[in-house]
Amino acid sequence: MSSNFESEVEGLKHAFPDIYLDLQTAALEFELVNVLRLRTKFEREEANLAVKIALNDGYELLIRPAVPGYDGYDFWMSWRFLDSAKLGRSIRMSQLRCRVELVFNDQTEGDQVVASFGLDAPNMKELVARALAKIQAQEDINLVALPANNRKKAGNANE
Repeated sequence: MSSNFESEVEGLKHAFPDIYLDLQTAALEFELVNVLRLRTKFEREEANLAVKIALNDGYELLIRPAVPGYDGYDFWMSWRFLDSAKLGRSIRMSQLRCRVELVFNDQTEGDQVVASFGLDAPNMKELVARALAKIQAQEDINLVALPANNRKKAGNANE
């Protein structure tokens, strides 16, 4: 089961790295915007992709994918397989692997990188929480991710 899945994923990554990255990015965007409802901005320039998450006091988390890929593309996720004795089968799990930078937006001097590190997590909720905890421990800066602005739901003109 796992070898078939692995070869299919590897084939997709190799043949269509841009589409594979788009699929992963769509999943992360859904989690950040629709589930966590964080103020985010996705930026893409050819094979380079980043997401910015607004924080309090003029800070941002700048998150980039860090799983080496094909044709200059890096990917957000890698896949792991765990053998579950309790279930009697292998379980597929995605694991985010990202480069994270804490950026301060200084109006006079521009963006300044305050901290930079790699981070792994099972999902974006955990990745953001771990990043903020690491920043608190290392830089002694207490930050929170800002919620998205309230907006009307698509398709409902009556609100």
